[in-house]
Amino acid sequence: MKHSLIAAVVLPVMAALLLSFQGRSNIGNENMNPKDNYETMWKTFDEHVKNELPESAGNVLDDIEKMAVQDNNQPQLLKTILYRRKVMTFTVENYSLDDYIKYAVDQLARLETVPQAFLHAEIAILYSDYVSSHRYQVSENLAVDGDLSKVKIKYWDKRSFDDRIDYHFTEALKPIEALKNTPTEPYLDLIEEYFDKKWRVYEPTMFEFMIHRVGNRYREKATIDDVEPDVNTELWWLPAQEFVKADLGNDGKPLYQCLRLYQSLIEYCTHNNTQALLYNDFKRYEFVNGILKDDNRYQQQLQRLLNENTGNPQCADVTIVYAQSLIQQYEANVNDSAYFDNYRKAYDLCQDAIKTYPDSQYSFSQTIENIQQSTLSVSFNQIQLPNEPIPAIINYRNVEHFRYKIVHLTEPELQKYDKLYYNERIQYLDRKEKVAEDLVTIPSESDFRTHSCLVALPQLEPGIYFMLACPGNCDRMVLDHTYATQFQVTTLGFIKDTKGNHINLMTVHRKTGHPEGGVQVEISQRVYNEKIREYERKVLKTLTSDPDGMVMLDKNVGTLMNKYASKDARKDSPVLREILDITERGRSLGVIMFGAEQFRSAIHGRVSGNCAVHAYGRTNVLEASGKDYRHFPAVY
Repeated sequence: MKHSLIAAVVLPVMAALLLSFQGRSNIGNENMNPKDNYETMWKTFDEHVKNELPESAGNVLDDIEKMAVQDNNQPQLLKTILYRRKVMTFTVENYSLDDYIKYAVDQLARLETVPQAFLHAEIAILYSDYVSSHRYQVSENLAVDGDLSKVKIKYWDKRSFDDRIDYHFTEALKPIEALKNTPTEPYLDLIEEYFDKKWRVYEPTMFEFMIHRVGNRYREKATIDDVEPDVNTELWWLPAQEFVKADLGNDGKPLYQCLRLYQSLIEYCTHNNTQALLYNDFKRYEFVNGILKDDNRYQQQLQRLLNENTGNPQCADVTIVYAQSLIQQYEANVNDSAYFDNYRKAYDLCQDAIKTYPDSQYSFSQTIENIQQSTLSVSFNQIQLPNEPIPAIINYRNVEHFRYKIVHLTEPELQKYDKLYYNERIQYLDRKEKVAEDLVTIPSESDFRTHSCLVALPQLEPGIYFMLACPGNCDRMVLDHTYATQFQVTTLGFIKDTKGNHINLMTVHRKTGHPEGGVQVEISQRVYNEKIREYERKVLKTLTSDPDGMVMLDKNVGTLMNKYASKDARKDSPVLREILDITERGRSLGVIMFGAEQFRSAIHGRVSGNCAVHAYGRTNVLEASGKDYRHFPAVY
């Protein structure tokens, strides 16, 4: 009884305290700025998501949604719809993208014109992202008949996705006047991931924002195949004031849809947002050049924009694009003297822009670094005569001198080198004792292009060598800046001649051309040793040339597919396993394998069955009579 009395006294006191606390909390919320209230609740939501508490996050989202409906705060209501996906991922059993898209489509009716357009665009982007990440699966799906809403999107074909994407993007652009009259500011929470300071200038209204978003879709889909034979492409290059008046027709292809969007955007900017006019105009030219591939015309228009907008900070962005176009034009036409000075032009453009717009210096750093990048390579015959100077061609760019060293390797050392990882090889060679080293000065060039010169490397005794070369006066050879090449110094060479089913080799003296008899010839192949789990060199046959320098080999020696991927090959052969793996899975991994075999009929069925292209040469009647050739007519 005593204990019961205490409980009866304590409980009313606790209830009174709770009521008092709750009353103070409500008073605080009423006095709180609505914006602060939303920010506080969103922070709580983010914390729950971060701590993997989806049900708690969902409850907070419900509260925000109720408040947004009560306040008629459409941007906040839109945000709750978009963020609902984060919760559904964890709370919906067997969640798939279908679940969220169905939910989002159902929510469209709750939104007013502009947020509804925003959600349409988001749904279109979800479809587009799904196609991008499942492109192989989508490409294999068959066409869908009937109501798409009753079919899971994992079964949709490409056409079905395109229809839905185009529909939602079209709906997103319908309320043009409402978009023009709606500032982007209330929606910054939804687009802040990529909406930096400059985008506040380029997209101050939802009209510009939506045009760019939908335009990106048509930019990606547009191709040169969209261009009609009789279309006047000169209209696409017109200055802004004339372009907005041009008749671009009503063609529904992505190319023309994108051009008409640029036309609407540029016309709007001309009267309402002149600060963004330059940006949209040069983006229009960028799109047109991507289709027509007319770099000279493109560069003329960019130069005109720079001349007409001197002092506009956005000219820095135009200059970067202009410089990159010059660089790409030269690199695609390295042998055309008309573009030899493109690197120099690009460099001068960047330097002049930095002087005019010093705040943009960092933006030019990558382009200037690419122009000034040093490259060096050395080319010479991989077989050289002993005790004679070695002529080498040096291909260089932005290099005034280079250091080289030559090291000698024995055959066991060469085998050890072959087993090393690529990043270990330069270090291994650099530690070897050098047989020659020098610092070579080469002709200085100032146009930033690749040039060539001839240098003489020192005479060497017979043996196997490596040459290491790096730009400048480097003390140590490092992986990223070192060119390495293997070569052999010997008096021996060979001439190959194929006759019937045999290969004839003649060993000769490389300088005189006379036959060399008594030369040991090894036929070897790199094979995998399962015991030591390494590749090793296996000698298949050892022969000695006769007094006339002749060695005769069977033509089938070293034939890969008929030997290692034949129908009779051991099933546990590691080489066969690798070949089967490549032919069966290579397409999905983006890997291609080429093979040349003497007898197609002897190749493993899983290899020939997975080949997409077959090329045939001359073969004998016995081989041609097999079932592998049954699709050929008897007479042709």
